[in-house]
Amino acid sequence: MRFLFILTGGTIGSTLQNGCLGVQAPAFALPELYCSRYHTTLDYDVIAPYTMLSENSTGETLKALVRTVQEQLAAGYTGIFVTHGTDTLAYSAAALGYTLGAACPPVCLISANYPPQDVRSNALANLHGAVRFFSENPRGGVWVSYQNPGEELRIHRATRLLESAAFSDRVDSAANLFFGAYAADGTFHPNPYYSELPDEIPPLSAENLSRECTQIARILPYVGMEYTALSPKIRAVLHGTYHSGTLNTASPNTQEFFRQARQQGIPVFLTGVSPAQIPYESTHAYESLHATVLPPTAPAAMVLKLWLALSAGQNPQELLHKSLCGDILP
Repeated sequence: MRFLFILTGGTIGSTLQNGCLGVQAPAFALPELYCSRYHTTLDYDVIAPYTMLSENSTGETLKALVRTVQEQLAAGYTGIFVTHGTDTLAYSAAALGYTLGAACPPVCLISANYPPQDVRSNALANLHGAVRFFSENPRGGVWVSYQNPGEELRIHRATRLLESAAFSDRVDSAANLFFGAYAADGTFHPNPYYSELPDEIPPLSAENLSRECTQIARILPYVGMEYTALSPKIRAVLHGTYHSGTLNTASPNTQEFFRQARQQGIPVFLTGVSPAQIPYESTHAYESLHATVLPPTAPAAMVLKLWLALSAGQNPQELLHKSLCGDILP
């Protein structure tokens, strides 16, 4: 078995210098630290297309990452490991999932809560989970290996990641529908509730991504929110909801915003709404507001799917409702 490490920076590639974390050079020592910790050997290659903290990611970064992985897929590696920062892990994971599809050779993203040299770090445990997964469960597609503090290590579909919450080191799948987990004794347990729909559309292209995502307005609800006018550049709105899939649809501000969006021909897509949830009076108003309720999916993934579709000149109304790389929750 031969593996490829694609190092991009992030906490997993950081060191503590002058009291703060930074990425001064690629963390080529990560595979060596892993082999030393687990008393094993790996046959591997290492490349570093760029080195940065993941919060500085842009569309150009995503495009460079996709290109790098695509160039290496035909090399015959048992698996490709992409080290990445946790801040924007959900976005890069979704970008790779949507551009490579569910049938590509195995790719796994790995991040960390602390630098690998820190005794509190889960970096090597996360890598160990990825190595075991590719060695014992040969399966194509794009994945994420991550161990939350005090829990079993989980394997996630790349397009199902939720953005990590503030003050938290957790990485979770939408609706807790991760693929499976490794117990303390090393046994892999598939998640009995996991399932996925087959790909209904071919992989998307990242070639036309711009540095900034200027065509999408992303809106998250908050109490007493005030909407702002939409820029002439905006071609779609991705509107979040509260945890129960609701919005303050009784607000005149909300009603006026949706009216103006419709008048300007700008679709408003709602994320976070599940058909399994008990409907509220507020959700019954979505139809009259002409809001498009998306299938149950991870919001970060929908940002990327919408961005990729718009950048390629494709119709998002059609693509966002079709499964790709296991993103739509059954």
